[in-house]
Amino acid sequence: MKESGLTVERIRNVLDYNPETGALKWRIALSRRTSVGSEAGVKGTNGRRYVQVLGEKLLAHRLIWFYVHGVWPTANISPKNGDYDDLRLENLREQSLSETSFKGFRATSNKSGIKGVSWSSNKNRWLAVITRDYRRYHIGYFITKEEAAAAYEAANLESPDKRYANVRPYRKLKSRKHLWGIWSQLISEGNKTAWLTYDEFAMDIKEVPSAKSTIIAKDKSLPIGPNNWEIMVPVSSSLRYSENKKYRENNPDKCRAYELKRDFGITISQYEEMLSAQDGCCAVCERPERVMRGDKVKRLAVDHDHTTGKIRGLLCSHCNQAIGKFEDNPVFMNRASNYVIKHREDEKSLPNNVVKLKEAR
Repeated sequence: MKESGLTVERIRNVLDYNPETGALKWRIALSRRTSVGSEAGVKGTNGRRYVQVLGEKLLAHRLIWFYVHGVWPTANISPKNGDYDDLRLENLREQSLSETSFKGFRATSNKSGIKGVSWSSNKNRWLAVITRDYRRYHIGYFITKEEAAAAYEAANLESPDKRYANVRPYRKLKSRKHLWGIWSQLISEGNKTAWLTYDEFAMDIKEVPSAKSTIIAKDKSLPIGPNNWEIMVPVSSSLRYSENKKYRENNPDKCRAYELKRDFGITISQYEEMLSAQDGCCAVCERPERVMRGDKVKRLAVDHDHTTGKIRGLLCSHCNQAIGKFEDNPVFMNRASNYVIKHREDEKSLPNNVVKLKEAR
């Protein structure tokens, strides 16, 4: 609950509260709609009373708690008799959200008149549900409202230590949807499970830490079940990237050997033989690699025919990218060469390798 920025002195200056009768009246008229001595606030459709004070809309029962104690409550403030318009101090108590849900009175939207009981038009039956520790549990469907109420009261008296063994988790609750997805996947994949039903599975697992988590067997040789399961949380992409980077830094030769075998089907020794045959230079420009990767010079790239997959040689980064840009088409490469030569006015300014190529033609 968001706290107000008003001080208790300001509240006490404009409002007058009688703790015995619960009357909350204006001490000062703050607008034309209010008058000195008139009742403060208006009652909402949800049964709560709201008070507009100095530009802030506040719940009357929380405002009174602040008025009396001088501090805003950290938990819920609820009436003992269920009437939020009965603002007597002895009728107000501080509760956690779980306690309010557990011991609270029926919601104002409840049309059955009985807490935890509602009519299901799909089943044409009375539905009984119960909420414990912020989770909703399905009790069952009943022909009469009285039977549903009796089932709710029985579940209400159930000890929390038993985890409501006779009540199955409500499947439509958002926090339980992922569990149902995991169970459905286990069944669809044909896994043998020691859980006979989804209800047994859900009561045993209870919850998983994230939507991407799943359930796996600790011992793969045994069926997954109550004593043979664990939660597997997938590694995030950022963590996986940092781990891979660290592994590559510690094992550069092993990673290089794996990549050569995977991408080109050659070994490191075969690569070294090709590099030695080319005197450590590019097969096209006949110069060593010049592009840096971090603080080291990159290795010559393995060049292959993209149609046949045949290894052609080792190229520097510039030549390898240039051939790729030309789509391995020799016609385009010749046209590019002729284009450069044609637009050079002074032949002496041409690089030596270009002059040799022109003389060869």
